Amino acid sequence: MASVNNPRFGNGGRLGSEREGNQNPASGVMESVKEGAEGLASTVSSAAEQAWDTTRESAQQVAHAAETAWGSTNDFMRRYPFVALGIGVCMGFSLGLAWQSRRA
Repeated sequence: MASVNNPRFGNGGRLGSEREGNQNPASGVMESVKEGAEGLASTVSSAAEQAWDTTRESAQQVAHAAETAWGSTNDFMRRYPFVALGIGVCMGFSLGLAWQSRRA
């Protein structure tokens, strides 16, 4: 017995209304969902790209600031070696006192 959706009768398993150009309402919903998902993926991709660019720029600014600070400190230590040594000794003594008071 032949059925309506039998591919041997030339309709390829489609209903008669689909063959005439009418779309199934479920396929319209699926297309809408697909377009929404593509839009969401595009928005998320764009946001991630902007976040990456902002992070990279911030990292470059921090690296530049650290490089400038290191250069300034290095210049100071070359100009005033005894002052730099005194500052180091005072900082070491202060840290030693702080650690000693934590033990007691």
